[in-house]
Amino acid sequence: MRRFDRPQALSRFLQRFRPGVKDRKTLEEKLRQLFLLALGRQPTEAEMASLDKRLRNGEAAITVLIETLADAKDLGNSQRFCFETALADVRDQLTEDAREMSQRLARHEHIPRNRYEELYRQVFASGRELIIGQHDYGAQHKQRFRELFNACQLLIEGYASPRILEFGTSEFSAIYKRLWPEARLHLSDRPVATDYPGFQESVARRLADLEDYHAVDLEGGRRAVEDSTLAGYRFDLIVFTEVLEHLLVHPVEILGVLLDLLTPQGHLYLTTPNFFRRENLEKLATFENPQEIYPVSGGNWDRHHHHREYGARELLHFIAQAGGEPAAFCFSDCWGEDPSLSQPERSNLVLVARKSARGPC
Repeated sequence: MRRFDRPQALSRFLQRFRPGVKDRKTLEEKLRQLFLLALGRQPTEAEMASLDKRLRNGEAAITVLIETLADAKDLGNSQRFCFETALADVRDQLTEDAREMSQRLARHEHIPRNRYEELYRQVFASGRELIIGQHDYGAQHKQRFRELFNACQLLIEGYASPRILEFGTSEFSAIYKRLWPEARLHLSDRPVATDYPGFQESVARRLADLEDYHAVDLEGGRRAVEDSTLAGYRFDLIVFTEVLEHLLVHPVEILGVLLDLLTPQGHLYLTTPNFFRRENLEKLATFENPQEIYPVSGGNWDRHHHHREYGARELLHFIAQAGGEPAAFCFSDCWGEDPSLSQPERSNLVLVARKSARGPC
């Protein structure tokens, strides 16, 4: 496999899609997939003709695929292939039960779409006054919350009165009790002044019938959580979406304390931007830094800045270090990208974690 810098990884990819020697149509399709993955382009007519000729001469299918790709003139641009390999490595960290749960999670079929659309209209199109910026936020995050509520429905199955904790209040927080009136809902956000124009405690309590509200600055890490009113509760489901990237705290510390807040059978539902999404890869390919610059002159008053974004493998590693294990994992295209994107290039990481019997690694 001359000139190909990841021969072992390529072999793993081909083993997962091993075609029969006589099935030329499948071979051609797999070759096209490999070229798109490794090079971002379709094979040329000459490359396809070479493939056909070598197969007719009786050469082994896998050898033909490997060497045809290795002979490509632009093989140096192989990052897409490398990220498919990363996907395989993520799958290797999931148990069979977790892979099955991941498939169920990714289907988003647990709440009918028309039911969700009606709830969305009740919150965002009812004519009532919303917190500043929430009209745009609602439109931008609509699909992400559809995925979230479908996941919640799956994860609270069997609970008569599940205790749910969501970090980061939004207008979407009003939907929980509309879907599950029996749920005991808790909301948590950072402490703010009484004249803060966003989601302070009084606003959060108006949104839904809360069991309790918790003002916690997560940048204080474990100590901040343990010294808060959260310490007196345990939760069947913790929703921690689009928060981790905003924090100046080590992920293992904050993930560890969240896992401690779970009941024995509870789940942590976490989403965070995928650093290796397509738009970032395209910037990296032209030596452009995809990381946003910290805002100037107090421009991060609402803490919207992403201090660090994460990749799939490291996120799973942090969960293990924190004493958890993945119950499900998938890549999401909730920001509306081209659905043909390979999974590792999609915009969001979706992780469901639970406590591990082994404890922290």
